[in-house]
Amino acid sequence: MKLRTLSRLTLGLATVSGLAALVACSSGDSSSSTTDNTPAAAVSNAPTAETAEANPLDRPSWATAERLTGMVDDTESVSIQVHLKLHNYQAAVDELYAVSDPTSATYGQFLTDEEFLTKYAPTASDVAIVRAHLEAHGLQITEVPDNNMYIQAQGTSAQVKSAFSTRLGHYNVSGVQRRGPVDQPSLPAGILDVVGGVLGLSNSVKLAPHNIRSGSVQSINGTTTLLDPNHTATDGGTADAGAGTAAPPTACSQFWNQNTATVEPAYGKDYPATTSSFLCGYTPPQIRGAYGTDSLVSKKTDGTGVTIAILDAYQSPTLLADAQKYALAHDPSHPLLSSQFTAVTGPATQNPEPPVDTGWYGEQTLDVEAIHASAPGANIVFVGAASPTDQDLTAAMNVIISKRLATMISNSYGSPEGQANDFVVWQQTVLHAGLKGIGVYFSSGDSGDFNSFADPSQNLGQVSASFPASLPHVTAVGGTSLAIDSSNSYVFETGWATSYSILAPELLDGGAIPTDDAGNPLDGGPTQQAWSPAAPGQFGGGAGGGVSLVYTQPRYQKKLVPSALANEPGAPARVVPDVATLADPYTGFLIGETDPTSGVYSESAIGGTSLACPLFVGIMALSQQNAGHTLGFANAQLYALKSSAWRDVVSSKTPEAVNLIGTNVTAVVTLGYHGETIDTAVGYDTITGLGTPNGSTFVKAMK
Repeated sequence: MKLRTLSRLTLGLATVSGLAALVACSSGDSSSSTTDNTPAAAVSNAPTAETAEANPLDRPSWATAERLTGMVDDTESVSIQVHLKLHNYQAAVDELYAVSDPTSATYGQFLTDEEFLTKYAPTASDVAIVRAHLEAHGLQITEVPDNNMYIQAQGTSAQVKSAFSTRLGHYNVSGVQRRGPVDQPSLPAGILDVVGGVLGLSNSVKLAPHNIRSGSVQSINGTTTLLDPNHTATDGGTADAGAGTAAPPTACSQFWNQNTATVEPAYGKDYPATTSSFLCGYTPPQIRGAYGTDSLVSKKTDGTGVTIAILDAYQSPTLLADAQKYALAHDPSHPLLSSQFTAVTGPATQNPEPPVDTGWYGEQTLDVEAIHASAPGANIVFVGAASPTDQDLTAAMNVIISKRLATMISNSYGSPEGQANDFVVWQQTVLHAGLKGIGVYFSSGDSGDFNSFADPSQNLGQVSASFPASLPHVTAVGGTSLAIDSSNSYVFETGWATSYSILAPELLDGGAIPTDDAGNPLDGGPTQQAWSPAAPGQFGGGAGGGVSLVYTQPRYQKKLVPSALANEPGAPARVVPDVATLADPYTGFLIGETDPTSGVYSESAIGGTSLACPLFVGIMALSQQNAGHTLGFANAQLYALKSSAWRDVVSSKTPEAVNLIGTNVTAVVTLGYHGETIDTAVGYDTITGLGTPNGSTFVKAMK
């Protein structure tokens, strides 16, 4: 089939949840921190000392007089979460490395609950002094967890103003109204000494799920048209390929190069004349075959005995039923048993009525089905936070840690590090997890370096890594584009960074077609078909990565991450990601889910580093079962593995691409785009980290 000429459209990935509101942040000298794992003063509210003793009451950089639109009414209800400092912070960091490094004499000697409480947790007296202050100003204490990590309080804006000596105002931040302090907040010295962070004085950044669906285009005038309406099957069936259309779209491919199209006119130097159509969505056996774990799983190294927690916002009412139906259809040898799945609801800051959120519901479905595909014997504990805010997500993660619900936590959400984030609160939370032998994994993001989109609405205006993936005590999972053949074998991988060109008419002399004031085309003479923009096209999405402007270089990256990358801020810094697996939605994963509105179950392709993270966590579950003990925070071991344990993801010698032929558009999508500040390279790189796991060699290398 030849590529047809269709209307001029701008290709866009159909994000399940849009990028959070972009706000400017102050920047500073990242060299102000001298010890690893410590945030530097690059972003508002970031600590500057190795003990993470930043002023927890710093106003966010966006709370400026120019953005102030009005004051918060004194009677408005406000939820405050006061996180207390860990004691002996640097000793806790040192112990984390000692128990996580296989070369250490104390490797694997993770802390019991009592040991953590005795050595590092906030004390009852810390709680008492802060609680007394809050209650003295009329705030009601609604929760203090058993480990004393935070105090949740509720009150009016007037009571909060009294307790923290600041008025609260409404700010217009890039078109989004946010609440924040008008004056510099303060606490009495004796109380401030035990406080690590305060959430709620400002609206927390709402973290967004890192998943992307393929199959849609957005026109210049804002209308959206499905590229390939038959890439979605309903109730396990296959839609009629092109029913009701004069020229049916090219079918998606079940495997690489199953369906192809000739690219006419020729597209760029060295590009293939024939390209594969985009993938319908790989199934669990295909994923395990490509990553070399299917033989392990068939011999019962399948994650049995390992419990994985998934942390998301909200909870789909059909989550388990959908995953069971999906597994029965696509992986019948490995059903998801009801006994393997547990659902837990995280504590709510204000007991809100959970919305029907299809973006987060899709994320949950992806996480559960991807983990079960990768580790079908593992137990899954799904934990639904009450909202996608720092307050509710960190509270829900604290439940996982304090109750030891799992030994691994998969997290597929985040926001640009360049926004004002609650760095200290998250830092203490994941340190707590690591000390108890719980590995925390975060997806690295879907917007590349946040500075490559031509669309200003998706462009942060500065290069940024994704947070919380940039935390030094988590494993950040980047993404790839993956080709799998008809026998479920690995063909190739590139770093997930895609660009696209649309086939559109232009004047024969190469000029643009003239338009009237309304944008309607005028007759400007003979036309021809051309690719716009010219190859390799315009950036369309990709895995997050790059250098942190908050955290200095962790010790496991020293001498292993190229200094040219780590030293970009002027001193060695944390670089993400650490590892990678499949993320590209155009070579994506098939999921099945029930639409909460219609009640109809359907299946469609999905991707994003939200796919990469649970796939990698599943492989880590196989590794933990094989090792016979808890792996915990695994970065020290991951960076010490021999190169044979990894597939080093590098650029293809010739460009790889997929075609998209729909009812209203013809496009070529380049895999492994090189126009960002982050890119793949031999060895460690800023899109795939150390690489992707090399099957049984990787699994057996983890000790």
